[in-house]
Amino acid sequence: MKKIVAFDDLSLADGEEVEAEHQSVPLVLGDRRVELDLSDVHLKELEELTARWFEAGQPVSGAARKAPPPARRRRDGRAPSPYNQGMIDFAEQRGIPYRTKSTGKLYYSAELRARYEQHLRNGGGQ
Repeated sequence: MKKIVAFDDLSLADGEEVEAEHQSVPLVLGDRRVELDLSDVHLKELEELTARWFEAGQPVSGAARKAPPPARRRRDGRAPSPYNQGMIDFAEQRGIPYRTKSTGKLYYSAELRARYEQHLRNGGGQ
């Protein structure tokens, strides 16, 4: 019986044949998507290099999320503007994060703002 061996893609790029313990590891950035076969060493290196971004990012649809606490007051103690409160309500209803993970401060991502603007253009919020 023949054994099929996958080689680490980074090692192959350097002209070496190192067996890959991890196959078809997805890597996505913007509209670019690749799958890599990686050794334990290179998978650990990838995880260490990207850890900062995974910590800072927000989970995508379908991923487990912790509901953010409701935002009712700004730092200066005043209530959010009607526009921002509408966006907060819109985000809460759809499970879209609007607070940073590290500090819990309000953060309206570009995606949230675009979706809320589309919602308003379609007659929402009236």
